[in-house]
Amino acid sequence: ITREEARVSKDVEKRLLRSKVELDWLQRKVRPMVKVLKHIIKDKAIDPDVTRYLEDIEDHLNTWLEEVSRIMGVCHSLRDEVNSYRDRQQQKVLYVLTLVTTLIMPTHLLTGIFGMNWQDADGKPVVPGLGVMEESRGYYLFWGLAFSLTTLIWLTF
Repeated sequence: ITREEARVSKDVEKRLLRSKVELDWLQRKVRPMVKVLKHIIKDKAIDPDVTRYLEDIEDHLNTWLEEVSRIMGVCHSLRDEVNSYRDRQQQKVLYVLTLVTTLIMPTHLLTGIFGMNWQDADGKPVVPGLGVMEESRGYYLFWGLAFSLTTLIWLTF
């Protein structure tokens, strides 16, 4: 993931979370007003025109509360999408890292085997299973095995 994409996605996630918190706060502040309006509407001492007006306000507040709930759901959904995008990017990076590590592993193994200081009875360097290593033969044998094993792993991956 590039640094810019990571920074942008974190900023977007923070803004979405902040928006959701603010909407939740507004929703908590408006809900009691609806209850107060219902109580006032039930009062018989109020003029019928005012009652209709208050009922209209109650309808608008209920509609507003439903809309705020829907928008909060959208914020939650968008936050999930941002997290999903970030997870997919991390999976791509981990796949490449795993692939590179797997392709380099045969070279590390061969370096370890060729680097061991084994000698035969005559004092010549020996690699178990590959025989005596001379300068003319060892270099090509190392790179030939490394390339062959890496190619084999690449084809089976």
